[in-house]
Amino acid sequence: MKSHKAKIAERLKKARDEQGLTQTELAKMAEISRSAIVHYETAGTVPGGIELIKLSNALNVTPNYLLSGSETFLDSGKPEHVLATDDQQLLVARMSICFLTLDKPVREKMSELLISMVQQKLSSEQFEVLMTAMDELGSALKGSASEMEKIVDSMLSENDFPKTVQKAEELGLDQEKEAK
Repeated sequence: MKSHKAKIAERLKKARDEQGLTQTELAKMAEISRSAIVHYETAGTVPGGIELIKLSNALNVTPNYLLSGSETFLDSGKPEHVLATDDQQLLVARMSICFLTLDKPVREKMSELLISMVQQKLSSEQFEVLMTAMDELGSALKGSASEMEKIVDSMLSENDFPKTVQKAEELGLDQEKEAK
């Protein structure tokens, strides 16, 4: 039975071969040393997170494909995978609610992680355009965050969210809200 490292090495080499790239070409595209590519493809080591993103971008595959052989990521329906949706409106709403429930220091760390991952995926020019677009969007949506906060705050009392109200009552959260 092949080790996990050997399977990753096999998928990496296969993806590189399918793109018609040499190890040197892939190394240059991914901004990783050729010796690292050799180590990855011979199962000497497994790429770290940043290297995995760079390799997947250069090879036009998902990081999950390199790790598991599947293009989709954790299509399990578990609560912790709720943000892995292709529905943009649903994603924005869910992320907003999640972020608004966290304390500011936690949001700052989450933002730092997310932005650094995006920055690794884009060229510096693309990243600059993205940041400008985010600033412009932020200006255009001024006031929307407070509206989203009101929605989150009212979720425990609104009849529009009967499952939320029932779960809050089961957990005793409705009493906590009333005490505020």
